[in-house]
Amino acid sequence: MIRKGALLGGTVMWVTPIVQTVGMSRALAQTPSDTCTEQFAASVRASGQGTRRDGQSIALNDPIGGAPRTNPDNATGDNDRIFSLGFKLPGHPPGGFIELEFAERAYSTTGSEVVVIETTIGRDDYPEESAEVFVSQDGISWGSSIGTASSKNADGVTMLSFPQLWIKFVRLVDITPLENFPTPTYDNADGFDVRAVKVACP
Repeated sequence: MIRKGALLGGTVMWVTPIVQTVGMSRALAQTPSDTCTEQFAASVRASGQGTRRDGQSIALNDPIGGAPRTNPDNATGDNDRIFSLGFKLPGHPPGGFIELEFAERAYSTTGSEVVVIETTIGRDDYPEESAEVFVSQDGISWGSSIGTASSKNADGVTMLSFPQLWIKFVRLVDITPLENFPTPTYDNADGFDVRAVKVACP
């Protein structure tokens, strides 16, 4: 093993630990983790539900005796329940978003990706529902979107890579175009339906 200041072939070799610096390539920096942990979102940091297309409460769409789609906790873990983000309509309170936290950091150096699972699948005649996806390390600074999740993707699954070294939070914001859901035909439409968000390993 070459130690700091060791003599090798008549030349003194100084070995300096590699430390992550601004602008340094990720490949040249030490990473805190070299293994990918597959995990579903563990908890809800914040949420703000929009409305149905007709401006009414999404609670009107809750199944009798079933898990209410107004419950943001439905978007955590691996289950068959959903949280509907809802539309953002002019003149109505802000809504249509959810922020989720993972139990552990997800590192991009391991090839992990953010996976968003939507439930409007197998309905080719139904208009597309979509959500903008953001990621964060602290749940405060979100930066630019890493992509769009769509109900028209195969099995409702959207897989997105992220540029940060690691992340711990994911934010989904409904961007479903209102013009795709004319009234009164789609009065009870309630936007992008989140079934699960997870970190997938390669």
